[in-house]
Amino acid sequence: MLRKTSKKNQEITIKDIARIAKVSPATVSLVMNDKPGVGEETRYRVLQIIEALNYKPNLVARSLVKRRSYAIAMLITNTLNPIFPELAAGVDDVLKEHGYSLSIISTCDDETIEANEIEKIRARGMDGIITSAALLNSNSLKTLAESGYPVISVLRNVYDCESLDFVTVDNFKGAYLAAEHLIRLGHTRICIIKGPQNTSSGKERYEGALKAFEDYRVPVSTELIALGDFFKASGYQATKKILRLAKKERPTAIFAGNDDMAFGSFEAILDMGLRVPEDIALVGFNNVDTTAFRTIEMTTVSQRKQEMGRLAARRLIDRIEKNPGYETPCRMVLEPRLIIRRSCGFSITSEYVVQPATRRQI
Repeated sequence: MLRKTSKKNQEITIKDIARIAKVSPATVSLVMNDKPGVGEETRYRVLQIIEALNYKPNLVARSLVKRRSYAIAMLITNTLNPIFPELAAGVDDVLKEHGYSLSIISTCDDETIEANEIEKIRARGMDGIITSAALLNSNSLKTLAESGYPVISVLRNVYDCESLDFVTVDNFKGAYLAAEHLIRLGHTRICIIKGPQNTSSGKERYEGALKAFEDYRVPVSTELIALGDFFKASGYQATKKILRLAKKERPTAIFAGNDDMAFGSFEAILDMGLRVPEDIALVGFNNVDTTAFRTIEMTTVSQRKQEMGRLAARRLIDRIEKNPGYETPCRMVLEPRLIIRRSCGFSITSEYVVQPATRRQI
């Protein structure tokens, strides 16, 4: 039996292993890549030699031979938003299974930064991009997708770009369900804190909420509509401003376009000396882990973040490795689900005071 050696890894090559095992370098390569065509006895012998020599493949050499870096970039807006770590966890699970590493890069919802980062990613020879930071009319992503470079958008979409694959939730329907829930609880003065309208998620969630208002004939008060940026501070500031209205003009409920803004609303409500849900009902969107905390218990819309990440990563690998079906456009839209918790004031013993809309179209 071979003893484990302290010989430096870079001095050991596949040819050394092949010579000791009395097989060809091609056979060693098949074993290392877990490919068929090698007998069990030979496979076992080669693996034993690899372990004894403490051999690790030279990743640079592997990249040169296969013309791949086995590195993927993921674009996010900012590391402070709690949805991105959860989304990235799903991506990373799949990439690890296939031997790819993941780099996370922030764009701050800035198209110039996005364009510069994409250029750097390509210059580094990275194999593909998963973006969760796509702006609605991103020219950089359109150009990238049309060039054939492996790229997929998750969470958001870019309009008028047929060559860009995407995995999203039905944002319109999810927001409709959230607004409908508040309306059926009897609220008629509902504040909407909408996300940035240069993103598909911000635009579609706002439109979905407005559609619920229309179907239930709830008047839309422009003074109760605020523009946020999907970050906590904007939710806080918007809520503080709206709660300074005269008491009869204040909302009795708030729908925030994402959970981070809803957390900001929650703090603002408390800072104004009010309570959730006794004074103001509150609903968010995303169902990040912290919404379930006992001290928060936020009603929200689930968009299956880790599943979205896993689906996007599998699709990107299919594109990179040219697996069957990789040329077929990928348009995955997942079903949202309303997660009812304490913040909206509804419980299992509650009853809706408004019946479902008869002409609902979602």
